[in-house]
Amino acid sequence: MVAALRTPVAHYTDKNSIFRRSEAMRLGEQLRGEKLRSHFGRALHELGIEWIAAHSPQAKGRIERLFETLQDRLVKEMRLAGIDSLATANHFLQTCFLPQWEQRFIVAPRNPRNAHRRLDSGQHLEEILSVRVARTVSDDHTVSWDGNHWGVPRQEVSAGLRGALVEIERRLDGSHWLRFRGRYLRLRHCPTPLRSASPSGLRPPGLAERRAKPLHKIKPKIPRARRSPLEETMDPDISIWRKTGHFYFALTHRFTARLPEPGKCCTIPSIKRSLMHRIALSLAACAAVLLATATYNTPVTIADDAPGKDIVLKAADVNTRLVPETVFFRGQTAPTQLRNSAGVHFADGAYVLATMVDSSGYSSGIREKYQAYLLAEAALDFGGQTLPAGAYGFGFISGEKFVIMDLGAHDVLQIFSQHDAELKRPVPMQIVAGSASGVYRLYAGRDYVEFRRSR
Repeated sequence: MVAALRTPVAHYTDKNSIFRRSEAMRLGEQLRGEKLRSHFGRALHELGIEWIAAHSPQAKGRIERLFETLQDRLVKEMRLAGIDSLATANHFLQTCFLPQWEQRFIVAPRNPRNAHRRLDSGQHLEEILSVRVARTVSDDHTVSWDGNHWGVPRQEVSAGLRGALVEIERRLDGSHWLRFRGRYLRLRHCPTPLRSASPSGLRPPGLAERRAKPLHKIKPKIPRARRSPLEETMDPDISIWRKTGHFYFALTHRFTARLPEPGKCCTIPSIKRSLMHRIALSLAACAAVLLATATYNTPVTIADDAPGKDIVLKAADVNTRLVPETVFFRGQTAPTQLRNSAGVHFADGAYVLATMVDSSGYSSGIREKYQAYLLAEAALDFGGQTLPAGAYGFGFISGEKFVIMDLGAHDVLQIFSQHDAELKRPVPMQIVAGSASGVYRLYAGRDYVEFRRSR
């Protein structure tokens, strides 16, 4: 129909799952700002055909009656006509059914001009009318789909293909193609590798792939010398102490009471002095433990930055205490990207913060200009134009321009931006010190504008 009658301007249907998807959007689709489309909806979008969904009960009933006619009465009419092939069905549709349908239900349009359009030179039906899935290329340059393995011919393998995220197309003629960086690579079917068996063939496949579990080594039990109860009491447990300072000598040496030799008497004061010495060492060790614990749990305070000096903040310095996780702009909220944030902390305590936002939920006109969010606690000067303190949305647009908008998406100021081709490591968002004192550069990639605090 598309090849013979050209493409229509719009397609009016119900809200069937054939035309749209109901699952949650993937992260890549959200970042690219794409809508949830099925394979049929994607084909309509690439052909430039607008999809209009029926919302009212009258429109839904009209479409359901049309489907009932096409799926029930038309099939029975073709059966009565003895149609048994695709060619005869198309001939019956063009010569019998459509003329009767148009004669009975056609309504003369206001404008008799044919609104169907020709296909553009860049629109190829074999690519558009296909089923596509996203896959990751494995290390052997193969991809899997529906339990089958498909490989890229050796002569078509290019750099960066291994591990890349690609699209597989299954076209109407049954061929499979791999889309990588705007090029199409033909895929060929790879047979599933046979599972290995044992050399003797006695063990079936699967068992031969299992590795034998290593035997657990039995550690021999070495008998230890029996110690007296007094030695077990005086020997401290130093498993958590390893070279901890002045108490290392006391904790790693055993102190036992020497018993008198046979034939000699033992005096009570000597044993008491030894026990008192041991108790004193134990108390000293306990005091060291308490001191170390108190020192470890005490929070370390860092002195404030030197007064009278502005500080440039990087992404690691910006947290949710400074920038919220979601910000409001043009009737809805959008999540912020703290990993792509920057700012300036002025000497008097005022902040200027900039962060990228996920604007995938907005229209294409707003997404073009609304790329990041700006929070200013002080008035700023951009190219000689004063920006009052407040919250704004901004972005770098085509024509080397920089635009700042209020929360209603109205332009507040617009200046020309500059391009820094010598920047070594561009990032999505950063602020660096400018050439003059008090001047800062707001970068988005390699494009930047300069600003300063308004006096």
